[in-house]
Amino acid sequence: MAEEKKNGLLLYWQDKFRLAKDRYGTVLNTISAYESLYEGTHCISKNPNAKGNAKKKADIVRNIIYELIEAQVDSTVPQPKVTALREENVWKAQKCEDKIRCEMDRLPFEEDNDMAERFVYALGGCGYHVEWDNTKRTRSTVGEVCVSVLHPKQIIPQPGVTDVQKTTFFL
Repeated sequence: MAEEKKNGLLLYWQDKFRLAKDRYGTVLNTISAYESLYEGTHCISKNPNAKGNAKKKADIVRNIIYELIEAQVDSTVPQPKVTALREENVWKAQKCEDKIRCEMDRLPFEEDNDMAERFVYALGGCGYHVEWDNTKRTRSTVGEVCVSVLHPKQIIPQPGVTDVQKTTFFL
């Protein structure tokens, strides 16, 4: 009985994922088109995925899209700012800022931020995946925070939900 319930639940979530992916298919195609434009294409067409003009190829290509995006990328990572609500908690706010700054130094935030900047300008967005990794251990701790940047194709939102707080993301 429990096994049937698990299988039913698995099928339920697989159907939800299939529906979400089907509805998000046009956006995924648009992201692919934007990617090909950013990487440079020899197709002479307004739409690189167009059927009629796809046969024509340019001999010389200057990737102006790449150049415009690279000119806008700002790789500086904003520093944390914590404001205390009460005067007696100022030292706690400072301690929080120091801890966040220390974690930012430990993690590869410069590279992740650089990649995220390019995803946002070229593809319209990106996401951060924050998780706890229990395999990382020290003498006094078990686990640590891991942060990675998600390509927009890796994020498939739930159809019909417009509020990000109410959305379940499928990775």
